[in-house]
Amino acid sequence: MPEKKRKYYRTPCDGLNQMRMEQIGGLLREYRYETMLSRDDFAREYGISRSLVERAERGMPVHFLTYLRLADIYCIPVWQLFEGVE
Repeated sequence: MPEKKRKYYRTPCDGLNQMRMEQIGGLLREYRYETMLSRDDFAREYGISRSLVERAERGMPVHFLTYLRLADIYCIPVWQLFEGVE
């Protein structure tokens, strides 16, 4: 008998968490602007999907590992992404 696939559900964001994610997204956008690359070029250069870059920059829910990957790309410590986010 085949195994059932697990279903994963996203946790809905309340207003405060949404504002925090938008702040982090704005910071990620600023870092990308410093590279002078479009979302398409950035995604192609670093081997991640354009939609993932867009979701992170717009403050939409993304996996925490996405933040780790982006921090690694920008050569910044992860805590710096969350610094000042209240």
